[in-house]
Amino acid sequence: AAINSTGSALTLVVDGNATFDSKPSLNGGQIRAQGAAGVTLNSGSWNDTLFTGVSALTLGAATYTTSADGALGSLKLTNASSGLNGTGTLTLGALEWTSGTMGGAGTTVLSGGGSFTVQAKHSTANPPTLSRRLDVSQGTTLTLRDTAGYSDGRYFNFSNSPSVPNNAGTLQTLGYSHQPYPVRTGTPPVPRRTLNHLATRGHRRRSPTNS
Repeated sequence: AAINSTGSALTLVVDGNATFDSKPSLNGGQIRAQGAAGVTLNSGSWNDTLFTGVSALTLGAATYTTSADGALGSLKLTNASSGLNGTGTLTLGALEWTSGTMGGAGTTVLSGGGSFTVQAKHSTANPPTLSRRLDVSQGTTLTLRDTAGYSDGRYFNFSNSPSVPNNAGTLQTLGYSHQPYPVRTGTPPVPRRTLNHLATRGHRRRSPTNS
């Protein structure tokens, strides 16, 4: 890494992968990623205006807020405190979502032929929770992966009014999941939330051997 100065603002240049446990003091400057630009944020609140050039982002116990439209090659949410917020539209080329929340007034767009997976968990074990608009683009597959092989009591939570799941691609479930997959609003017992299937064949189920 290198630090460049323009006036009082500092630019932290990261060549390759970088992990941040806290936010550096850059006097209004930015973190510029280059090369294999993979960034991991382990804690704290971060804003997209702090970064340029990031292609792969992993969130631990951290919150990432988008104030403008942007794109990432991949996004991982791995912790119960992982959070994606903000008003911007974030287009993803790949997604691995094992815990945490997508919230805010913005939109998450899944686009392309990358791997988009959500690992369902019991609602008491901090399942992935959707509290914003999520668009699955045409030609894209979002996989709900039930590795435990038993879906009853295991949920991908859609929160109440803010969540808008629009599926123009394919929703695929791996495991002994019901059709439609048991997505819930809040803590059971509550009614199932309806996905907006915009595609002709919006859902497919595969055997648990693919989990």
